[in-house]
Amino acid sequence: MKKEKITIYYATNQKEEIARIQAENNLPTGYNINGEIECQLSKDDIERLDKEVRKGLIQIRRK
Repeated sequence: MKKEKITIYYATNQKEEIARIQAENNLPTGYNINGEIECQLSKDDIERLDKEVRKGLIQIRRK
């Protein structure tokens, strides 16, 4: 399955929520000073993260 390079921005400062999102979606741990992390995700992974976008916890950015 083809993967796309995206940037995830954590719109929350709650470390517990960020850790939960990373664990549930197999994302790399940590993030930069701007609250972003770059990763390679498939369309299925992006669709799964959409529930977190709707909650306002993250933003998916294509740079």
